[in-house]
Amino acid sequence: MSQIKDEVESLKFKMLENYDISSLLYHLSESVRTNIYDDKFPCLNLIGKILFRKRIFEFIDNESSDILFFYSHDTKRQDLWNMFKSVYSLTANRAVFIYRKFKRIYPAFPPIRLSYLLIDWYLTLKKTNLCYSDKLNIIGQFIDIFFLSSYIKGLNFKNYKAVVVMYDASYLDNFIIQTFKHRGVKTCTLQHGVVVAGKSNSMNIDFSGLELNNSISDYLLVWNEATKIEALKAGIDAKRIRVLGIPKCIGYEDYSLNLTENKNTVFGIILDGRFTADNNHRMILIANEFCKISGYHYILRFHPAFKGNEYNEYIDFNFCDGNFDKSLPITEYIESVDFSLISNSTMLYELCYFKHRVYRYLKNIEEDKFLNIPMKSFNSLSGFLNLYSSYDSEAIWSQACSVKNISLSYFNFFDAL
Repeated sequence: MSQIKDEVESLKFKMLENYDISSLLYHLSESVRTNIYDDKFPCLNLIGKILFRKRIFEFIDNESSDILFFYSHDTKRQDLWNMFKSVYSLTANRAVFIYRKFKRIYPAFPPIRLSYLLIDWYLTLKKTNLCYSDKLNIIGQFIDIFFLSSYIKGLNFKNYKAVVVMYDASYLDNFIIQTFKHRGVKTCTLQHGVVVAGKSNSMNIDFSGLELNNSISDYLLVWNEATKIEALKAGIDAKRIRVLGIPKCIGYEDYSLNLTENKNTVFGIILDGRFTADNNHRMILIANEFCKISGYHYILRFHPAFKGNEYNEYIDFNFCDGNFDKSLPITEYIESVDFSLISNSTMLYELCYFKHRVYRYLKNIEEDKFLNIPMKSFNSLSGFLNLYSSYDSEAIWSQACSVKNISLSYFNFFDAL
């Protein structure tokens, strides 16, 4: 089946003649290829974007500052939004420009220029072998870019010495990076989660290398040495990589542990997101068996995308003390448990930063996000019991965390731009 990024590589689209279209649509291409793009009604969605709603972007901080922080993702995903805020709050010379919401409008004809572009985009896409739904999804993303471009066309690009985005592999962030590069402005992207060099033919998008293969910013601001190794494997020039620390740990540099009374009898299970969700029920089953022989109970910490009831059939409620509130800071979690079981969750890095005792479940070596972390793993109760008596946080810390004073690290980087 034809891939979107390959089919559009040589095409020129009105309004986007000077842009790398394959890079703009790379995320969509990989999402379709790995069967995770879930727009079941692309035609209705497209009509809605044209006639009934449009994205709203706005400045929430000083527009005239010299570093522009751009956030195009849904602020309902609080963990990512809070991470982005913790980074931009480190510099006073900031302008913050974000996607706020969809504005609902009454049925109306689209702007004349957009009507013209829609015709051109559709005729250009007719030259490809893409299926009808892929073409509609591409046009849908182009419409979002059209409205974003109308917001930024009035910017005085000479005011900015740099632009920082959350995730330059995604299409709107990618558009911003390309736009500012055309104006000679330095560009930076944060690391939004655990990333690996990956395999281009992997059907699991978490292991396809999407984030690194389509990172186009001048500077890739990574969390640790382990990610730097993956970026180098993916072919990113070492001069572009800056190891600045884990943003979710900003502000906790001087944190000291405050133990709760039940800490010594409760451990936590950090559940994976949907792309490696098979690990979750297996960890729960091992936890059930461990509790039967140890007297421990456990709590579950779900991925932000989950509701919290997905694994009820596997949980032994004689030992499970419920779910940990995902909205609470990680320090409250650490203070509530003696140790944690984890598999591929981003939280591994955060827990290692606080030198929390953590044991890693790994069933499939092909789905290992932490190859560069010197950490033994288990996939059975007996394997866990063998690891339980020993844990070396110092050996793990240098690769998983790398930077102690994270706030100062990011501040110094932005200050030197």
